[in-house]
Amino acid sequence: MPKLEHPLSLPLLLSLALVGLSACDEAEALDSDDALGFDDPSEASFRSNPSLPCSGAREASLLGIGLPQGPSEPLPAALQPLTPVDNVDDLELQLLDPMITDIVLDDGVYPAADLDTNYLRLRGKKLWAKNVGGPVFEFGVDAGGNGTSFDGGELHGIVFDVSDPNAMVPYTSKDPDLNPIQALGVVVSWGDATNLVIEDCVIDGNGVAHEGLKMAAPQGLELRRLEVRDVRRHGVQINGPTDDATPSPGPILEHLDISDVRDAVWDRWGVGIWLGEQSLVEHVRVRDVRWAGMVVLEDADQSYLRYIDVDEVGVGATTGSVGVYFDLQSVYVTLENFCVGPDTRIGVNSEWDNLDNDEGLIELPRGMHNVVQNGLVQAHFIGVHFDQGTVDGWVNNLTLRNYSRAGITFHHNIANLGQWPKFNPGPWPANGSVQSANTFQEVPDAVTGLPCQLTFDHFKAVNVTCEPF
Repeated sequence: MPKLEHPLSLPLLLSLALVGLSACDEAEALDSDDALGFDDPSEASFRSNPSLPCSGAREASLLGIGLPQGPSEPLPAALQPLTPVDNVDDLELQLLDPMITDIVLDDGVYPAADLDTNYLRLRGKKLWAKNVGGPVFEFGVDAGGNGTSFDGGELHGIVFDVSDPNAMVPYTSKDPDLNPIQALGVVVSWGDATNLVIEDCVIDGNGVAHEGLKMAAPQGLELRRLEVRDVRRHGVQINGPTDDATPSPGPILEHLDISDVRDAVWDRWGVGIWLGEQSLVEHVRVRDVRWAGMVVLEDADQSYLRYIDVDEVGVGATTGSVGVYFDLQSVYVTLENFCVGPDTRIGVNSEWDNLDNDEGLIELPRGMHNVVQNGLVQAHFIGVHFDQGTVDGWVNNLTLRNYSRAGITFHHNIANLGQWPKFNPGPWPANGSVQSANTFQEVPDAVTGLPCQLTFDHFKAVNVTCEPF
């Protein structure tokens, strides 16, 4: 396998051959019709073991997919002579000292009740666990701020076990009716607090936090060897940069294990990673989330996603669950060396263009020039679905099995390009999506094992009718 550079150049032509493997705003995104909401009790349920890579499929090793590395990196030798703090009072004092950059934390519980404020303000400092997993914070961390002094903060080896909503970091979001509300995060960045590094940490929102990591200042962000669990909306949410943020490289996300993301108040939330900035994402495992393993948005253009393992999306609750979701005009994104397991309804979905004459919505292309290649998809309804408005996509070298309707579907492909309203800021390139070198392993009673062109009415159909192309 060739060495790959940081993918913040166009990844469209990248193609890694595998030996032996055949071949927005938050409220607008993921609207109720986006993800083929058919309800068919005959959908297959392929049994597997979701605790294993690729839910136990033998192709995992061929794809280079294993379990993500857990929190493990020891304290650097240069910091070992520092005297650790072992209580909240001393920690707060060192955070206020302009002469101190690195702070070492001794093992033990750091209670929220001991703070001078509801949550901790990082102030651009670097916090290091003396022993990985030893210090336990019962409060969140505000890693944001305006001004250069807030740049370059770091968190290493800390367990965040936060159950008190008053000890979490508030930020403005929206409720199901699009009204502004105060939401809660465990670690939140914003403003000029760029170049944030979070490594070897466990983030547990205890079913109270809306976000595990809410990153609104993503330039230079590095997330490595993290476990994020039991939050309500997003395990990791990365928004686009603010206008006044200092330019720097896009986020790097490596070795993340995300699970149990569900919101009982708004049933359509529950996303492992919400990616809204051009990023490199590698070695990610997502399990037991309500709506989607990953959502890729327009500001994530040219992102590169590989070694991605998603399963148990919407288990027992939803007909709209998706492994990886291309949304809001995501462009030149490459997803490769990935797997989506059988307890997920649709493996990969590219959102439709929102053509709805009854509501007068503007019709816009969504996914453009995106590549989905070198993967295993065992989703139980449709393997890969590119909805109308998807332009110039490529689905290549996948093994697809367990689907009850079709392995690959392209809805209208480019048939609707001539229908775009005159006020649409086109014209967009009139290139349809293509598929190549894919292996279709049919299941009993599947509609078709071949790639097909969908011919149903998007809003009224109960069944998928496919015409081979």
